[in-house]
Amino acid sequence: MDSKEELCFETRSLGKLKILAFIGNNALLEKMYETPEKYIIASGFNITEKSWNFGSYYTTLKDAFNSFSDKTKTQINTMEQIIKNENDLEMEEI
Repeated sequence: MDSKEELCFETRSLGKLKILAFIGNNALLEKMYETPEKYIIASGFNITEKSWNFGSYYTTLKDAFNSFSDKTKTQINTMEQIIKNENDLEMEEI
């Protein structure tokens, strides 16, 4: 992401949103207007299309960040395990 403009986008159903963080296929989004559930964890997030499969909604940034952190840790651990398994297979072939 190169500019602030790329961090902000608008949807018909949710209005103006801002990408606070994006790792793997998860994004932490903030609604740019006052509402009780101001933060969204967007799962299956497509950065190009600015779309996602489903979202979890939070009232506080702290709760949203903690959930986002847990999801991304799980995703990173899974990716690390896949890489380790691939490396193990390559070593077996040698």
